[in-house]
Amino acid sequence: NDVIQAGLSAVSNNSLNVIRLENSGSSYPSFNGSIDSVNYTTNEVTMLGELANPEYYVGCGLTVANTSGHIESKKISTVTVNNNGGIYTTVFKLVSGQNLHSGIGQVSFLVSPYVNITSDSGTLASAYCEVSKASTELLGKISRINVIKFGGGYKDATITIESGIG
Repeated sequence: NDVIQAGLSAVSNNSLNVIRLENSGSSYPSFNGSIDSVNYTTNEVTMLGELANPEYYVGCGLTVANTSGHIESKKISTVTVNNNGGIYTTVFKLVSGQNLHSGIGQVSFLVSPYVNITSDSGTLASAYCEVSKASTELLGKISRINVIKFGGGYKDATITIESGIG
């Protein structure tokens, strides 16, 4: 896990609007695709296809975006690959209490390191990482952290980048 520095905005509610990356790390996992189904009862997201080395993605973030611009990021607790008569599916189970919004539907997703934001004062901020896929020395390094929700009440924040491997 890498700890990075948070920047607080100057507005009156002390929202978290900038996250400065102090260490871009290396060998972080990242891939994107389309969600085939969401089971809101079991908190599982399924994609078609077989994912090699599923344990590599446990602890990462699953960021989903629908066509109307709704974005959210949740932490992955387990990844399971199923084979049903030669048809492979990969199931991402999310950490308990991190349920997807029920209207998210079938959308695109990004798996990348999870951005864990903790604070003694502020709440509700969320963000996700983008990882470089360039075939250079930047491959596997965090290239950007995007703030999804600014939250409020922040006087302090600790932001930790979490992934199965990195």
